[in-house]
Amino acid sequence: MGRTGPGWSGRKSTWFSKARQPLHSDQKAAINPTTHVNNDIKLTRLTHEEFNRTFTMKYVDGIGVWKPIGEAFLDSRCESSGVVSSRLRPLSSSKTSVEKLLLQGKNTQDAVSGYSEVHLPTCVDAIQDCVESHLKLSPECKSRLVTSSNLYQKWGLSAIIQLKCNDCSFVSSKYKLFREVNHKGRGRKSAEPNRSLAVGLYNTSIGAAGAQRLLTSMNKPTPCPSSLQKQLNKVGDAMKILNEQDMGRQINLVKDTMHNAGFSRNTPIPVEADRQYNISLRNSRGKTPFAPATQTRDVVAENVTPEKKIIAYNYESKLCKSGQMARSAGLDVSCPGHEGCTATMSYCSHSGDEKRGGRKLAEQLINGDEPILVDKITTDADGRMADGFSEEMRQHGIKTKQFLDTVHLNRSVVSAISRLPIRPKVITHDGHRCTKIKLTQAKNRLADSMAWRAEQEVRKARAKFGGSLKKLIKHAARVIPAIVDCYQGKHRSCKKHSLVCDGVHTRYEYLPKFARGTFKFSEDDSNLLSTSLQKRMGKEALQRTRFGFTTQKAEATNHFFSTTNPKHTMKCSRNGAGRDHSAIHMLNNCVGDSIVSKTSACGVPLSPNSPCLIALNQMSHRQNYFKKRARSSFYKFRVAFLRRRRYDCHDRVNNESYYIKGQLNPN
Repeated sequence: MGRTGPGWSGRKSTWFSKARQPLHSDQKAAINPTTHVNNDIKLTRLTHEEFNRTFTMKYVDGIGVWKPIGEAFLDSRCESSGVVSSRLRPLSSSKTSVEKLLLQGKNTQDAVSGYSEVHLPTCVDAIQDCVESHLKLSPECKSRLVTSSNLYQKWGLSAIIQLKCNDCSFVSSKYKLFREVNHKGRGRKSAEPNRSLAVGLYNTSIGAAGAQRLLTSMNKPTPCPSSLQKQLNKVGDAMKILNEQDMGRQINLVKDTMHNAGFSRNTPIPVEADRQYNISLRNSRGKTPFAPATQTRDVVAENVTPEKKIIAYNYESKLCKSGQMARSAGLDVSCPGHEGCTATMSYCSHSGDEKRGGRKLAEQLINGDEPILVDKITTDADGRMADGFSEEMRQHGIKTKQFLDTVHLNRSVVSAISRLPIRPKVITHDGHRCTKIKLTQAKNRLADSMAWRAEQEVRKARAKFGGSLKKLIKHAARVIPAIVDCYQGKHRSCKKHSLVCDGVHTRYEYLPKFARGTFKFSEDDSNLLSTSLQKRMGKEALQRTRFGFTTQKAEATNHFFSTTNPKHTMKCSRNGAGRDHSAIHMLNNCVGDSIVSKTSACGVPLSPNSPCLIALNQMSHRQNYFKKRARSSFYKFRVAFLRRRRYDCHDRVNNESYYIKGQLNPN
């Protein structure tokens, strides 16, 4: 292996200047060892850190030469500091703070400090046993028992210790300050603190590296990375089994609810489904023609109970570190299929095939321990997951109808209105035209306001007509022209057909005050706006949203996955599915019950006398309180009120745009 490092060019090491010729011993004492003079030029010897900050390697004719930084971009007319760049070999690196502490620790071999996780009753019994053994061996010795570094063995978060007496020859037996996890396999048993740490990491977004940073900041020992990863692997497998059993229990609860409501337990139910990609589509340009995601997650939530429990989950991944390392070593290995492979589909498979995910989800629901059928599925308008559901359910004599998420549909209406080539005018209440800046602001708000108005009309009509689709379609056809006229200040049609505006009390959500009822549309602009409103209030749109289903629960679950995946990247190749199962179990059950079930499933049950049970009980009550508050009418009214206040506040301040995408790009 060739030499590397500062001063080595690959061919020669003659770049560094020679220092002064060797001096006699009486001359060395009068010279600073870090400063040399060569041909009347003062050269300062830098440390490795200073050298790497000051110089960078440049290759000239294949020979590496160290050049001072700034040569390429600093103006040659810049004032010189009078210091000549160092060409002496750098000094050795200075010791870091950690190395200094380690050096201090070597000088105090008998001292052991810091904190360790111990099982309190076991620790008390061990100390009592040591004291009794010491008195039995040396009854006259009155010295205290101590421990030392050579009698201390770190065991992950805990330790195995021995106590000794400095005055006599007493050395105790080894004592484990922890309890062990019972298992049927061969080998050493895991310590309960180490297994409990792995369970805790599955309830947070902290990974193994983050756990080490946290524990070292608390002056605690940390498990080695390989040992902690083995614990995470075991817990991940247990999480998958636990959550699959729990989702079966949730399906059974849905069937019981249907039975209590007077329906058969085998009645098909409505569900909502959504897919999440770990990498957004906008990151694929110039990188891959496939969907850029390497992992996908599909979830299904029932739409029978108010809680909307998650009853099915599908995970697909292209990531496999063992296969990648084998291919780097020159082995002919393909994923998936080899031993220990964590990938579920090949790298060339299309991760955007939601139809395949829909089939797998339907198979889980049909072939599970608690089979259940689906006749209505709500998705967004981006994928074909509903088609996969329909194919599987059709084989069991069930025709599954697809419904659209109203939230995504409203966003589509906003985008459609925003892209319209309309040129409205705004005549203020005093009869003057508004400025160009205010007109642009009003046009940007118009799309949000009209989409909100259309949604409110549909909701009130659904409540009034009791779900009658025929009456709903007839009402929408009449109210669309009334909405366009309403934004122009004409309320004659509103009084006849609108359920939101009565001509007196009119709400123009999102619009600034000067633009409320002051728009003037041409005939072409009115037709374009009416066509855009058909996307939400047309016959086909009302047929596919007649029940008002959304995918908000599935969307919320996808967002919640980031709370149990490290660094919010969701790229765990080995335990990604286990962390997702942990998140789903926490959503379907309150946080306290979820942690109690997880610790029991992993062989580290919580003690009935543990102080942590009080904290878990408080966390559960707090979580239930926030869930109940979010569903209350007062909370929804407060959110809407604060939103209107933010918009009104924005209208009163300077509306200069400080951020405009691409405003500094060259023309």
